[in-house]
Amino acid sequence: MGRNVVKLLYNYFVENSEEIPPPYFNPGITPDRAAVDYVAGMTDHYAIRQAERLKPGITQDAFHSVAIDN
Repeated sequence: MGRNVVKLLYNYFVENSEEIPPPYFNPGITPDRAAVDYVAGMTDHYAIRQAERLKPGITQDAFHSVAIDN
């Protein structure tokens, strides 16, 4: 699941580099590099929220196999 989220975010931000905030995308930086830096700097929670915004349901099974101790 994590790999799919990272791929989705990377591909999206390469194609939509205008959505990458200035600290990550400055003149002289390629969209590829900016997308890598931006996605790598995301917290898990933020990455999941962004992925769900782009492709609802992509993280639906993320915690399916996690055991919960009581």
